[in-house]
Amino acid sequence: LEVLRPIEVASAVPRRSVQLHGRSLAFRSMLREIYRIAPTDKPVLLQGESGTDKEQVAKAIHHLSARSAGEFVPVDCATLTDWHFEKDLFGLRTPPGHDTEPASRGLVQAAQGGTLFLREIETLGPAAQVKLLRLLEFGILDVDGSGAVLTADLRLICSSSAALNLAVDQGRFREDLRLHIGSVPVCFSRLRARAEEIALRVGCAGRGRACLPPCRRGVPGARVGLRSYGGAGAR
Repeated sequence: LEVLRPIEVASAVPRRSVQLHGRSLAFRSMLREIYRIAPTDKPVLLQGESGTDKEQVAKAIHHLSARSAGEFVPVDCATLTDWHFEKDLFGLRTPPGHDTEPASRGLVQAAQGGTLFLREIETLGPAAQVKLLRLLEFGILDVDGSGAVLTADLRLICSSSAALNLAVDQGRFREDLRLHIGSVPVCFSRLRARAEEIALRVGCAGRGRACLPPCRRGVPGARVGLRSYGGAGAR
């Protein structure tokens, strides 16, 4: 006898056991999209400005997928040079002239059977883009630069805070790579377009923190200010 239980990833009220909170039409539409694409194994591209919960959505897709028993491995592309991207993801042995450094296990290997999440994919340099494209096209990687080939068994989820179409037009991002990672795009509306969720998010942040001063628990004046704020972090 197999017992099936729903996996809860979102809530319309503040709850510490879930990662996504919202009740707006835009949020519910996004949630339906998450449940639709999670069972597939296709690459997903999450597009939206900073502060729109892209990483939390990536985790929800992972937990709802057939790969939930595997690892969820996040990588911040914006902090990596081309060489460090290759070393961290593919386990390259050493940079030129540093043959004494030990080999390292790449994050692609760590994500075997699970999900690899690449944040800020638009910041990848040209060499890193070529390496990632080869992985997506052929599904193999050169382990530790040793020539030993490993078949990659993972799902790729990427996020972007910038329009990749514009980056392609400007020559900063490969069109063929964009097509590979963007087969299932998910676009996020700005948080300021979902003003009704401000109070809910403040409640989630302060839940279980009775020691916080009133301004950090979300007094009405603070909520009004957050609703009207249009700068960074309001997205």
